[in-house]
Amino acid sequence: MGVHTALGRFQRAMRPGAYLVDRIPVVRYFPRYGEEMDRWHRYEIKLFREQLARVKNEMASRTR
Repeated sequence: MGVHTALGRFQRAMRPGAYLVDRIPVVRYFPRYGEEMDRWHRYEIKLFREQLARVKNEMASRTR
């Protein structure tokens, strides 16, 4: 489920004109502008680390 969420967010973010900053670059300096992207980034990093740990555990259990 987490991978699907991350991919959906990526697709949304990559759409041309999806964000106001695409048309008005100065918006990136407004307070709180990038909070959504920061939340998404933290989610993706957590997902990556969980997946990596799962694979490491599976590999370790198969080598015994």
